[in-house]
Amino acid sequence: MAEDAAREQAKAAKRKEKHEYLIYQLSDTDPAKPTLVSHLQNEQRRGSLGLSGLSFGGKEKGLSVLFTYSRSHPILKLDLSNNSIRSIGAKRLAKGLRANTSMTELNLAQNKLRPRDKKILGDALFGNPRCQLKYFQCNEWSIKPEDTAVKLPDKKLGAQDFILLAGLLSKNPNIKELDLSNNHGACGDYQGSGQYDEQVDGIHALCEALFLPTSARITSLNLSGNNIKAVGCDLIAQLLDRNSELTSLDLSCNQLLMNGPSSIEIGSFEAFCEALKGNKKLRNLNLSETSLCAYRDQWRVQQRERKGVAALCDAVEANNSITELDVSRNYMGHEDVIRLSAVCGSTFNANQTTPLKLSCGNQLCKSANAVTPVKNTKLAPLNRPQTAPAPQAALNKKKKLVQSAQKA
Repeated sequence: MAEDAAREQAKAAKRKEKHEYLIYQLSDTDPAKPTLVSHLQNEQRRGSLGLSGLSFGGKEKGLSVLFTYSRSHPILKLDLSNNSIRSIGAKRLAKGLRANTSMTELNLAQNKLRPRDKKILGDALFGNPRCQLKYFQCNEWSIKPEDTAVKLPDKKLGAQDFILLAGLLSKNPNIKELDLSNNHGACGDYQGSGQYDEQVDGIHALCEALFLPTSARITSLNLSGNNIKAVGCDLIAQLLDRNSELTSLDLSCNQLLMNGPSSIEIGSFEAFCEALKGNKKLRNLNLSETSLCAYRDQWRVQQRERKGVAALCDAVEANNSITELDVSRNYMGHEDVIRLSAVCGSTFNANQTTPLKLSCGNQLCKSANAVTPVKNTKLAPLNRPQTAPAPQAALNKKKKLVQSAQKA
């Protein structure tokens, strides 16, 4: 009995020593101050640890000690905001997250994390299936416990942010709606003429996360304006084929048929349409300005392609769940609009319980027993930059040449 008591006392002394060493590593504050020690102990008893504003500076080693200490003292909520955490600290955090199984909330706001640091954290979440981290805060965005929808439009989020978001969504089944419109989710190197290479790491991580059984039950997904091209379209086709929760999908303002600066890859979109045939949950589909009929760069229409519309017509004809389809601003010809309208009308007659609303350019058709002819099928012209006016000296020279020619 005496030996057991001595052993327990030794363990308690070692834990106390680790706790004091932890405080010393995390802050320049004197660890002997009773106020700080009691604060940390009281916070830890509630399962949370508030270490905001301690200014770690170069003492990122304390983060490793913190996660080591949390193995025997589970921490559910950890606040590390305003601590000047940089890349080295992010790596130590990632190393801790790979072994952590208790933490559910992490606050890293007002730190100095770079995009690549977020990718490291996201990879750590994917590398630990037992990790429970669901809620996160950084300078640009946050996911809080009360959130059921994540709406981050126009945040200039890149692929690295998408990877971290995907890692969090893979652990959080409460999120139902995800809006990542008008970001840089698939933007790579600049090609010129307003075009970028496709970098699909973020889109791939997002699709992979939504495959998992513990992931968010997303019913509405908005990826509009993220530079998604052929490879990303193929990944979304796999998501559509395997995800049974999605009811609304917005892929507008992407180039789903493009594979490079001026080449069309129809195979990925055909795979998307094949997945669409078997999906019976999707209700709303937005494919406006996705280069279905022609490739448009910043200046002009370069190529025309009608196989995309043909594949979409076959998919809509086989699918009996879509109630709203938007294919506007796709350079559709009159015959394409009439064909798609006819397919939507026949689909409604055969299968639909509610009319399928079709938007093609400036026209809006509702399928009924008879398809109403579409009057306006021409799209508005592009806002191309006007040619710069000729210099005045060149105009004077041209005028003198004309006058001399007339005298002769």
